[in-house]
Amino acid sequence: MFDLLRDVGGAEGFAIADRHIRFRAHGRASGVPSADRFHVVIDELAEVFRQFEECSAGRRTVTMLSWLKEMRGLSESAGEALAYFRFYELGFRCCPEDSRWKIAQQVSFPLPGESYRPRVDFFLEHWGLIVEFDGWAKYQDPNGSVSPEVYRKEKRREEQLRRMGYRFLRIEWRDVVVPGRLASLLRQVGVVLP
Repeated sequence: MFDLLRDVGGAEGFAIADRHIRFRAHGRASGVPSADRFHVVIDELAEVFRQFEECSAGRRTVTMLSWLKEMRGLSESAGEALAYFRFYELGFRCCPEDSRWKIAQQVSFPLPGESYRPRVDFFLEHWGLIVEFDGWAKYQDPNGSVSPEVYRKEKRREEQLRRMGYRFLRIEWRDVVVPGRLASLLRQVGVVLP
């Protein structure tokens, strides 16, 4: 894992490590990984990185150790992991000193009078902004056609959250692959970047 991350680096390395943490902590199941298992995996990786740091105190090793502090293994797709890295590059953190730059993943929202709790990909609480990564595969049926029922359910969920006062920003692959694009979209919806 370390060699792969060292050689790949950047956004791809971050996404690979985040996915590795998710699968080690949670397997292929959907939902949020167990906090206990997550911490074991993070500790294991941190120890491996520390050992390599002793042999090679390169800048990339130090960068990878700083990434580990932010990784949660919560991304449910490679696209979400890459989006999380782009937020990281912009200065957003899971536990920042300034709450304006806090980002949370896989946040569930209670709905008035409902037992159903919709979960969103990213939440910038200070800005009241929900960010959803749309890979579009989730809307397709087995034949590759757009499933009207899945699409309607998604739109109903979004409308319920909008009525609660939250704003939405939907992003897709091009928004996280093209440098600067996510920053531009966030500015367009009024987010002041760190």
